[in-house]
Amino acid sequence: AMAGTKGCLACHAVDKQVVGPAWIDVAKKYAGDPKAVETLTKGIKNGNQGIWGAVPMPAQTSVSDADAKQLAQMVLALYNKESSAAPSSNKEEKKDTKESKKEAKKG
Repeated sequence: AMAGTKGCLACHAVDKQVVGPAWIDVAKKYAGDPKAVETLTKGIKNGNQGIWGAVPMPAQTSVSDADAKQLAQMVLALYNKESSAAPSSNKEEKKDTKESKKEAKKG
């Protein structure tokens, strides 16, 4: 909702690159970074260049600090939702497959 009213969607989409990066890619890049909210909030407010290619992110001076922080948290939450939605058994299945292949080679 806020992303639409603040003009974010002119350059960004959740799952595909438009002018700027897909938000899911931003969320993945900063996953686990304790300063991610701060970094993205500053990027929204002050703009940045060179992180995602040649096209600069213009400073969003009309966005309040609180709104910028809320937008940053929304973007970062996308990856948490995606990763927690994935079945946890996938990792185990992959590990079992690798171990089975190793055992098959030994025999």
